[in-house]
Amino acid sequence: MGATKLARVDAEVEGQLLPEFAHIARDTAAMEDWRERAPKTPVLALVLGDARKLSARADYVRELFATLGSPVDIAHEPPAQSSHSVIVVVVEDAAFATLPQLVLTLPRNAMIVVAGKPGVHEASLRAAGVKSFVFVGMNVLNTAREILGSEVAS
Repeated sequence: MGATKLARVDAEVEGQLLPEFAHIARDTAAMEDWRERAPKTPVLALVLGDARKLSARADYVRELFATLGSPVDIAHEPPAQSSHSVIVVVVEDAAFATLPQLVLTLPRNAMIVVAGKPGVHEASLRAAGVKSFVFVGMNVLNTAREILGSEVAS
């Protein structure tokens, strides 16, 4: 980028939004408004399997919910009971076929969410009690409303 263009950008940034970025501000306004009013729901990320292989998925879950304002704890064993309102199960995609049996053993007082796209396993996971799925490329605002509470939706 040339010095002239940088000077123009610097001048336009002072106190105003560049027109080419207006759509970003519009798209994020609903999310920011919702996040300010959303409950700070405690989340448990239940990481089952090789922690090294699952680190990116577990990090995504932790950062996603932290961005939404919810504290996240990490566990590597299914809890018998939980004070968390949401349990996000983090497993490799290959484990999705056997995941419904595990979901049935999780505390019923928490909403169960799975990290990853369910593919052909969605129906069996939902039948076992999975409420939602989180993954890269999802609609964050709609999924956040579904998991953390639509009552604060605008």
